[in-house]
Amino acid sequence: MILKICRNLAGILLILSIFLPLSVGVMNVYILLPAIAGIFLLFLPLLHKGIRRFSDKNAKKIVTIFLTLVLLALLTIGTELIIIWSNIPAQKAPDDAVVVVLGAQVVNSRPTLILAGRIRAAAGYLEAHPDSLCIASGGQGPDEDISEAQCIRDVLVSDYGIDSGRILMEDSSYNTSQNLENSAGIIASRDLSKNIVIVTDGFHMFRAKTLAGWKGLFPYSCPVSTDKRLVFYLYVREFIGIPKTLLLDR
Repeated sequence: MILKICRNLAGILLILSIFLPLSVGVMNVYILLPAIAGIFLLFLPLLHKGIRRFSDKNAKKIVTIFLTLVLLALLTIGTELIIIWSNIPAQKAPDDAVVVVLGAQVVNSRPTLILAGRIRAAAGYLEAHPDSLCIASGGQGPDEDISEAQCIRDVLVSDYGIDSGRILMEDSSYNTSQNLENSAGIIASRDLSKNIVIVTDGFHMFRAKTLAGWKGLFPYSCPVSTDKRLVFYLYVREFIGIPKTLLLDR
């Protein structure tokens, strides 16, 4: 009975989780994945009844495969959480480090919650390190009025008073790998330091630092606190993004 209550409660909570990002206007497939998992948990008894229609031998095979997959998924998620959390703490960078602000979605020429947090953190770092240069990174998506790089630059200048001469723009990238590859190109072309301060959300820092290292850069963390309404869905996305990066983005 206790197991049944816990399963149903977990299923309901997973389904309800979609309303947090929806409350701030965010909707995509990653938000739906936990809800789908919740529906699966609620209907698990029906699935179990269906399995019992098979012969005992086949039913045991199906259950064994299912439990193995669940165990592997839990081990993978646990490992990813350890890796993510170990890369979040801020690191002191050398004085010549270049600040790289990773882009996120822009709506009506203004930053979304995620990008606004990154811009705010970048502004704080640039104010504390007045000799540092900044690369605003991110291209223009089909649903964006301006590039993410332009938005980062505009807000840093207008809202935080950062000198526009300190901000370089990388506005042709469409993912984190391209963000850092193109930023590395700007750094090389201007003979700037390969030490970089990556400004991005904590959940995203491991992937960003890994990609930066592959591009020949030496990354340091400047983590951003993610809005609590978006944390769960963003971690779900990151659990999928990490294997993709490790396998495909070299």
